[in-house]
Amino acid sequence: MMPGRSLGLVLLLACTGQIDRSADAINKPFTINDARVEPDSLNAYLAAHRGFKSKGGEMRCAYRPLGQSGTKVFVWAICTELLAVDGRLIDGSGMSLPAAFEIGVDSSRARVLGVEVPQDGNRYSPSIRRIFPASTWPAIFAERAGDHPAAGLEGYLRREAATRFGLPAAAASAPRVHDLPSDDLYLIDSGTFALVVHGDTTVVDEFVRRANLLEGVVRTRRRDAKFGWARYRVEFARSGEVTRSQLSLGRVGTSPDSPPVSAHAITFGPDSIVEEWPNRPPTRAPYVRGVIPLFSPSIAMLQEVVRRARRMSPSQLEIGVPVYQVLVNAKIEHVPVRWITRDTVIIARGDNPEARYVVSNWKILSGQSGDFITIRRGEVLGRSN
Repeated sequence: MMPGRSLGLVLLLACTGQIDRSADAINKPFTINDARVEPDSLNAYLAAHRGFKSKGGEMRCAYRPLGQSGTKVFVWAICTELLAVDGRLIDGSGMSLPAAFEIGVDSSRARVLGVEVPQDGNRYSPSIRRIFPASTWPAIFAERAGDHPAAGLEGYLRREAATRFGLPAAAASAPRVHDLPSDDLYLIDSGTFALVVHGDTTVVDEFVRRANLLEGVVRTRRRDAKFGWARYRVEFARSGEVTRSQLSLGRVGTSPDSPPVSAHAITFGPDSIVEEWPNRPPTRAPYVRGVIPLFSPSIAMLQEVVRRARRMSPSQLEIGVPVYQVLVNAKIEHVPVRWITRDTVIIARGDNPEARYVVSNWKILSGQSGDFITIRRGEVLGRSN
């Protein structure tokens, strides 16, 4: 078929509202001014400029054409982050949405100049009508799954991923897995961490980690400490996601059995992270799957960041773990965790940009930040001379 006839067919389908929902239409190329718009260029641009990842994998996209007008092409795309672990596909982040690409043609070569997607919430429908031509609206707003242009795209991406990772074809149609299998023995831990600065133990963190719960008490030994002790509790769903955390702070000179001077609670998901404060209104931040709450003095809570990094990326590489800093700024930060050997990781944070930890799988055994700050696991340590 000649390029002009192909363009005419695409326009005809868009104008009549009849979107080609066959498998052959997935990633079908466009033609603008006799220049071919490569499907890979559209998919890669969308993944790079609108995609996001939660497990350190690669986000890939596939689309079904909706039509075109002038130098704009319109598609419905699905993008997914898929990893291969133990012969299975692990689902990470994903999105399904219509997209409008602006295409430029130079010397008979087409390239993507930009992409526009609809807004969220009650602005979704008005933005659809602003961005996309009326001929595409019936397909975009289709209510029946079989009539929707997204039909078949996710299966296509899963089959492509299974082939790319060398997995059997059955892996593409297997039940969805969003995290590594939960093994209670893999989760259980307990002990004491000591933070030693210039030879003095300044923080002691005693903790117990059960299958779905982390509890502990942080005690400070610094004269200028803003609190004497902090009791924390982090609750996990069976999937491994954090659902709630609690933190109580006590006065200097009192014991953890004393009444706290302040108490904080945080709920995680499904859409927001809500932090409740004693003397002011709650604060909110968008929820991100896999987020870990972190109260900075607690090494046991930092250890959960290492555990999440190991579950997100079993191989040895650098990955950004979403972290919610408790009592700080009501926002998500991605903390880089980098394996430099099988048993050594570097965790980059604002207060410890190059802290190095010796680990056994996900358990922190010891740590070093600079020349004078040491983290030790085991019995409580006193002053060293």
